[in-house]
Amino acid sequence: ISFCRGRINMDKELRQKLKDQALICGLWGSFIGSGVPILESLDALADEFRTYNPKFSHVKNSVATGRTIASALNDYDKNIKPTRFTPEFNPLIAVGEKTGSLDILFKRMERLYDLGAQNVFDGNQANLFNRYSLYSQLAYIIDSGLLLSEALDITFATTKVLPQNVLTELVANVSQNKTLEESMKIFSGYFSKTEVALIGAGESEEISALIGARKSEGALSRNLDRLADHYAKHLEYSNL
Repeated sequence: ISFCRGRINMDKELRQKLKDQALICGLWGSFIGSGVPILESLDALADEFRTYNPKFSHVKNSVATGRTIASALNDYDKNIKPTRFTPEFNPLIAVGEKTGSLDILFKRMERLYDLGAQNVFDGNQANLFNRYSLYSQLAYIIDSGLLLSEALDITFATTKVLPQNVLTELVANVSQNKTLEESMKIFSGYFSKTEVALIGAGESEEISALIGARKSEGALSRNLDRLADHYAKHLEYSNL
């Protein structure tokens, strides 16, 4: 009974955290889209979300001295109070800052956390959500212009889809110019045939475009988004 009660409390805490993050990302994205200056945005977030007031106040003061948002968030979590958001939050903020795409990032993160808050993560639902999170993040990071190996390193490390030793070897293979499809086939026990097929098709289209000196129109990231949508639908239907 105590284990069940603890699990219920854990689910409630996680769900509340995801609700908070969905609201924060939605509002933060609105600030960026509306051209609100970053310091004013952080001040407003501190005022709007009282639970996180100290955190956003610290980030605002740090950014005012020239630090990045991501480094200020990491500093607060490590040295002041470990009120961490879910694991992918800070790394994705760093990607958004590096690539100048925070507005796109916050839209994706709002959907990610909103979907998560509406589902209880046990058994199959946890796997579906992790897959959705993985492919949504990968699509965003690749679209932002980062190397595939770097994108894999960030996303697999925070989505708990692969054991660390498998992750390390997968990233190493891609870094050595193997395609992601080839690398996934090596670890076929961790990936479905659907995942391998769509990712392989996206990579093939991009390689063909490169050989033909034409634009690929983001074929790989598009198919990664299709996979993310596939798992999001699974999650929605699991609640019917």
